[in-house]
Amino acid sequence: KKLGFDVLVGLDLDQQGFARTIEQFARTLDDADVALFFYAGHGLQMNEKNYLVSVNARLENEFLLSSETIELDAIVRLMESKVPVNLVFLDACRNNPLAENLRRSLAALKRGAMLGRGLARIEPQGRDTLIAFAAAPGQEANDGSDRNSPFTGALLRHLPKPGLEVSVMLKEVAADVRRDTRNSQRPQQL
Repeated sequence: KKLGFDVLVGLDLDQQGFARTIEQFARTLDDADVALFFYAGHGLQMNEKNYLVSVNARLENEFLLSSETIELDAIVRLMESKVPVNLVFLDACRNNPLAENLRRSLAALKRGAMLGRGLARIEPQGRDTLIAFAAAPGQEANDGSDRNSPFTGALLRHLPKPGLEVSVMLKEVAADVRRDTRNSQRPQQL
């Protein structure tokens, strides 16, 4: 809000609340000049597609994945269809204990689906879309020991700096995260 954005907050959302919040977000994008989507929570990749996980997800069956998560590509495409400049900040590739449920289910069914670590690389379609990941593709992000993760903490420190270009700001965020995690986590931007 301090930076002039209209803010829609969703905390600890179940699947229905998550979908409702994304729908409200979509409506706020009409006539916007810039859209910013920030997500902190569990995420996973399956078959190189990224999913953001609702708090009531059980992830026991790959066929229920769409009813327990929201596909990241759908959110990015929605933003790109409505707004010329888009920023996506993802602190969503943490170690997800529920992913083990899905891994066991896939193994039991002898399914060839690939459940990867962290989030997969995503290519924005719009040339004015910037996606910042808390960790490199396939790498898990650190939750940290403070109120926020190292990525979110660094983002909160650097985002309010006046006159700082977004890509430069994200380089400063990445430097802080690498320092704070002793180079075990490397944020990336696309």
